[in-house]
Amino acid sequence: MLTALRDLRFRKGDAAGAAATVGALRDLADEAGSSTERAVALAEAENGAGRLALARADYAEAEGAFRRALERLEESPGAHDAQRAGLLSGLLAALMAQFDPAAAEVSEESLDLVRRIHGRTHGRTAAAWSNHGSVLRILGRHEEAEAAYREAVAIAREVFPGPHRTTAVNLNNLGWLLVHLGRLDEGIAYLEEAIEVHRAVTPDGSADVAGVISNLGLARREAGDLDGALAAHEEARAMKRVHLGPEHPDHAQEFDFLGAVLQDRGDLDAAVEHRREALRLLVAHGDPWTYVALDVRRLLAGTLERRGDPASLAEAELLLRACREHGEGLLTDGAKADLDRRIDALEARRAGG
Repeated sequence: MLTALRDLRFRKGDAAGAAATVGALRDLADEAGSSTERAVALAEAENGAGRLALARADYAEAEGAFRRALERLEESPGAHDAQRAGLLSGLLAALMAQFDPAAAEVSEESLDLVRRIHGRTHGRTAAAWSNHGSVLRILGRHEEAEAAYREAVAIAREVFPGPHRTTAVNLNNLGWLLVHLGRLDEGIAYLEEAIEVHRAVTPDGSADVAGVISNLGLARREAGDLDGALAAHEEARAMKRVHLGPEHPDHAQEFDFLGAVLQDRGDLDAAVEHRREALRLLVAHGDPWTYVALDVRRLLAGTLERRGDPASLAEAELLLRACREHGEGLLTDGAKADLDRRIDALEARRAGG
């Protein structure tokens, strides 16, 4: 009952209520009549503590809590695989937030557990392979990631022989990895197939479909197909407008991508306007000095530098100085040095008339 109440409070965003329930689980452990009951209660308490730590971005504390929960669960001979799977999922989230290479081992353990519970040909097994691939990709183990994504695609095709969202998601993951590895033709083919499957499932489109179309736009730009990239990003933007609303902050990404394509095409005026709109949306819907907002300012400054008229150069310098001022704690030393170099170059251009 207490674990159900804790989970309900988490779903409702009631962190204080969830914390109180975690405390009640610890009290229950103290009153447990057997070592097994005590181990299970303490594992659930640590599970709750780990989830609370994740919510406040205290990833080292979350990692410790989930590891303690797993240790407690080992003391319970009646522990269920499903409980262990949940704890491994939490531990994996904490490790990935810290870019800890140990995440690969935990991910593999979680995958093995899912396969033991569900067998190979199951939707959750496909999802586990996909998650494992993402962990390996982020850790830079690209060949292993590709193999994991391919297994996820193969299982999804077996489990869902017709069009299905799971298949589309896995095709997108594989395609995007291949694009990242420079295998553009192969990656684009998988992205196009993912979009085709998505459209069969949701003919009117969705935010998910828009995300894959956006990936296709990025891949086409990388391949030098600027017309195809522009068309994809325009379609993604229009679809997001329908399904997310015109002022959703996710539009900022699409406006920035469009700005990049327009810049490559030499349409600098349109590129500036699109990147200004991206920045407006980010500032209107959150902290104006996040890393993403800083990056859009930096990119907008680059477009203005390329436009080259005095007013554009002055605006670019102001944007770069703002990035330098507010980038402490967000930018690497190399990024700061690059900003300083660009500011000095703009000052020199202005001084030289």
